[in-house]
Amino acid sequence: LLVAAVTSTISLLEVPVSYFIDERNWPRKKAALIAGLFTFAIGIPSALSTGGMKIFSKIDFFGIIGLIFGNISLAVGALLICLFTGYIWTVKKAVQEVQSGNPRFKVRPLWIFSIKYLSPIAIIIILIFIKKLTG
Repeated sequence: LLVAAVTSTISLLEVPVSYFIDERNWPRKKAALIAGLFTFAIGIPSALSTGGMKIFSKIDFFGIIGLIFGNISLAVGALLICLFTGYIWTVKKAVQEVQSGNPRFKVRPLWIFSIKYLSPIAIIIILIFIKKLTG
């Protein structure tokens, strides 16, 4: 299992290393060292939050990350998609795109109302009450 874990980690680390080599013209050794150290530093709070040190065990690191990325970021992303589709890209272009894949798109008026008005209002309400909803 150790070999599988190490080889998987190396393959995951190759993506940022390739970026630094290709885009920043860094030597591979420097790119791998910086990407590895950054990844290690990011992993320290999650490793210590399970009781490795008393100061970190008082912080529910996984709970905070779950709240930020599981609840808040998803709702904000959905709101931004609704606003972009409804007002920037325009609903007319979005409907044309949907109809290109499904010419019998029957719920057009309901979908337009939902994208422009219903969904953004519902998502804003969820964001306002997210702490009460998630405990």
